[in-house]
Amino acid sequence: MYKQVFPHPLTPQTPDITCGHNHFTHRVFPRLVRQNGLTAIEELEESAHSASAFLAWAFSLTNEMLPLTDETAPLNLRDISVTLERVNESSLVIVTLTKPKETIGTYLIGLLAPPPSPTSSDTAIRYFTLERATSRRTALCEWVAEGEENFMHRYLATGPTPTERLFAQAITQFLEMQP
Repeated sequence: MYKQVFPHPLTPQTPDITCGHNHFTHRVFPRLVRQNGLTAIEELEESAHSASAFLAWAFSLTNEMLPLTDETAPLNLRDISVTLERVNESSLVIVTLTKPKETIGTYLIGLLAPPPSPTSSDTAIRYFTLERATSRRTALCEWVAEGEENFMHRYLATGPTPTERLFAQAITQFLEMQP
């Protein structure tokens, strides 16, 4: 198991970009990850500069599609960190966000690459989230593609305390229970 952390801000040049917290985590970023597949993982894994550039692009797209309003909880790119973990044979990129300000929001995003296989061409990235369910509880969830444009939000289990290590362990435990 390895761990690499890109700190806050990702680089000294990380732009001061803000976008809607839930717009980013629930609408735009899942689609970008799906459209870019393993390239998304590679960009986030490569370096702090590469991760910062990829996330800045995602924030810009979020603002183009869903501009901030007074009712939108803001998320600032300079408050995000990226942690790289290993789950079994797969890479897990964890994007740590600021604590959600809304009743329901996302603490952590986990992008799980398929395990390397010489016989499989599977490049689908699994998109997990650790979300605030109540003031005292979190939920482990997964966003699953349905068709070309839509995603279904699946509640998987009560989640752990919002830390990268416990989030990775919760994803590992969930995967181990799958047939």
